[in-house]
Amino acid sequence: MPHKQNPVIAETSVAFARYNAGQVGVLHQSLLHEQELSGAAWVVEWMTWPTMLATTSGSLDLGCDLLRSITDIGEPA
Repeated sequence: MPHKQNPVIAETSVAFARYNAGQVGVLHQSLLHEQELSGAAWVVEWMTWPTMLATTSGSLDLGCDLLRSITDIGEPA
């Protein structure tokens, strides 16, 4: 169908958001410290942040592409 467009950008953005939502639980685990400073909690936190930042950056990039692709919204005034 020539008029059909697959919403790949929107679906990827939703997937990134769901991934990051799951990673929040991992970050919550890094808040648990045995004493004042916990090396294990620190390592878990720093294992999680890079992928969350990468997916956030990718989602923002896809969002900008999506906004640039909009040619018309609604009826002309």
